[in-house]
Amino acid sequence: LIEIPPYRFPPARVLFTKTWVRIKYFLKEALPVVIIGVFIIDLLYIFNFFNAVASAAAPVVTGLFGLPKEAISAIAVGFLRKDIAAGLLIPLDLSIKQLIIASVVLSMSFPCVATFAVLFKELGAKDGIRSTAIMVAASLIVGTLLNFIL
Repeated sequence: LIEIPPYRFPPARVLFTKTWVRIKYFLKEALPVVIIGVFIIDLLYIFNFFNAVASAAAPVVTGLFGLPKEAISAIAVGFLRKDIAAGLLIPLDLSIKQLIIASVVLSMSFPCVATFAVLFKELGAKDGIRSTAIMVAASLIVGTLLNFIL
């Protein structure tokens, strides 16, 4: 205890400078990805991409997870924007069991686009694909187990 130095508050100027540098760096890195992600979501909705994904993924989502076909859009949007995806589950009028399954699958599946980009940047393509495959497999297994357990 004698060797521990006393804690002091950093000078306000240093604190604000460091905070501003971090905010500026975050906005420089993340803002373009978020804006591009929102633009892509809008384009995908305009061209009915999510309906095509819903048709292809319906057997998995309805059979394994016990979710309605409409939940596929929320899960697909979750790849682009996690915060919006959770909100898309509200109008589906899901049961508690379905809401738990959808939330867990949404949380465990792909990270949002910004996180996905950083994941590939830091891990590289090979390990990024491996990490993505593990996330998808884990979310499929856990979602299916939850459907049968609950």
